[in-house]
Amino acid sequence: LERHFQDFSNEVINSPVMRSLIDTDFEVYKNVLPQELHDEIWQCQIHQIRIEIKPGKQLEITPEGIHCDGYPFSGVHFWGRHNVAGAESRLYTAQEEQLAAMTYEDILDTTFFLDRDMRHYVTPARNIHSHEMAFRQILAISFSRPGTAFDIVR
Repeated sequence: LERHFQDFSNEVINSPVMRSLIDTDFEVYKNVLPQELHDEIWQCQIHQIRIEIKPGKQLEITPEGIHCDGYPFSGVHFWGRHNVAGAESRLYTAQEEQLAAMTYEDILDTTFFLDRDMRHYVTPARNIHSHEMAFRQILAISFSRPGTAFDIVR
């Protein structure tokens, strides 16, 4: 499924909350990186994903199924939900054996994972209200180094 993301404004990118999330995510990633790569310049990809569901409907959040996006490292931060049932986030081994599952409930519930070495999936989300829209939103922050072994796998 092809998705298109708009650029963030400079105000959002430079906000203390966003800067703190980026810094925190990279500090977590450094724990699995060789020391000599800690001070290298890394590319940071940020995706704000808001899934909206019509009243009484269900939506497949990850229609591609269990998958990896190809980033060396990813952090997924929960940013809110309203009128949503389901949407359980699951992590798997590369052989698709389930390792963990959680339903994000509190702002900034977070999952960190080595995206290339693992797989992930989110179960369908259902709007539990018959007259009001539902939504679920996350921030996904990933790191890569173009032109190196830590580049994005496509």
